[in-house]
Formats: sequence, C-alpha cells, structure tokens
Amino acid sequence: MRVAVRSRGVGYHVFQEHNVRSNKFIVGQTVRFTSGTVGRPGAGGNYKIVKILPLEGDEHQYRIKSAHEPHERIARESQLDRGP
Repeated sequence: MRVAVRSRGVGYHVFQEHNVRSNKFIVGQTVRFTSGTVGRPGAGGNYKIVKILPLEGDEHQYRIKSAHEPHERIARESQLDRGP
C-alpha cells in the first residue's frame, strides 16, 4: 500500500509517497512462534496474536500469548509463521 504524506513547506505543501507494508497477522489469529537461537528453550509453539504493536524499524511487532504460559511476549513478524 502506498500512502501520501503531506508536510508543510514554506507557503506550499509537499507530498511524499511512502511504502507501508500491511500486517501479515491479525488479532485473534493463531501463529507459530520460533524464538530463534537466542530465545529461551521451549518458547516455540502455538500462540495467539493479542495486539498489533507499532513498527520497530521496518518490521511489524506483535504481542502474543500462549495458553501454556501466564505472561505475554513481544515477537517480530519474522519470528512468526501461520499457525494450524
């Protein structure tokens, strides 16, 4: 998706186009979390998207929750795959 952003210049408006990537996942969706090599052992598995967070750099982030853990986690989009 492309978005036009209007910024004010001196006596005129400047329009700039920015590429905005849409989120890959939605709230309530079940996803597979892969914590990577630095993550805690046993952290992988099925999680539910609880909240969509603001971009961190150029990557979307999500708050996720497992039914097997009392806490929520923050995961980058690259750490998630579509669940079952």
